Amino acid sequence: MPKLLLAMNNNHLGLYEWDKLDCQLFWIYDNIVPAVGSGRKGIASRYSAWLIKEGGIEFGLSEDSMSKLGKGSWVFPPLGKKKDQIFSPGTRILSMNFLAEWPDGRPFLACDRFVDFSSKKYPGLQKCAESLLATAEKQLSIPVRKNQESLEIDFMTFTSIKEKFWKWLGEWASAMESEGFRYSTPSPVDGRVQSIMKILDGMSFTGEIPYDYLERTVSLGKVQIDRLFMRELGTTPRKYLERRLVSSARALLQGTTLSVKEISAKLGFSSDSHFCAWYKRKTGAYPLSSREEAHG
Repeated sequence: MPKLLLAMNNNHLGLYEWDKLDCQLFWIYDNIVPAVGSGRKGIASRYSAWLIKEGGIEFGLSEDSMSKLGKGSWVFPPLGKKKDQIFSPGTRILSMNFLAEWPDGRPFLACDRFVDFSSKKYPGLQKCAESLLATAEKQLSIPVRKNQESLEIDFMTFTSIKEKFWKWLGEWASAMESEGFRYSTPSPVDGRVQSIMKILDGMSFTGEIPYDYLERTVSLGKVQIDRLFMRELGTTPRKYLERRLVSSARALLQGTTLSVKEISAKLGFSSDSHFCAWYKRKTGAYPLSSREEAHG
């Protein structure tokens, strides 16, 4: 069992520890749900949040009974579970897709079922979402605007998006806590592992693990480094680096309009065919299939 445990009863951390929480907003839009937004037996690897503005949705875990909701409802799909979602024709939603996880890949909030409630129950959630939408929509509405070119933004716009996203995350975490969920916090990680993580975070994704350099940095041998990493994070340095690569590849596929060839080059692969074969081996789906599933 890795040392990085879910600490449900102690939610106070230092600033550095909180800074290790990886939170990214991939898209937000208010529009008619694309046809591919409805699907069966899909499995989400990131959080989604849907506020039904018009129309309705039928949803549930695969093989279970389905629930129906209409206008004015928030719906949050589970992570890592086979799920069904069917939006009625013409349904309009405010849709968000985001990541919130710790360095070992564990979700900030383990959501293993659909969660739904009226938007009136937690009014701050919609207020923050609408404010975020007003600032970020042009940059982060890729699933709807397929032909849209990637947009560049200035630093002030970036910080405004980040500020409003984190404010929404606070409202979301508070609402989910009230619905019976508890967010996770990690126990402190060995300082030597933190040093290695910083080195790996700055590496080319497809490079070799620089064990010689790591050994000099933390005064440990390769076997000791692997054991320490496994004890603290439940994974090896190589698998830690690969998980970051998979996450980055998925984010670029589902959150940008870059071509597969451009993404392949950006991540350091020798060819797009090499990238496609690697992505299929790691995720079970080809890059274009993964991109097509990124809706709702």
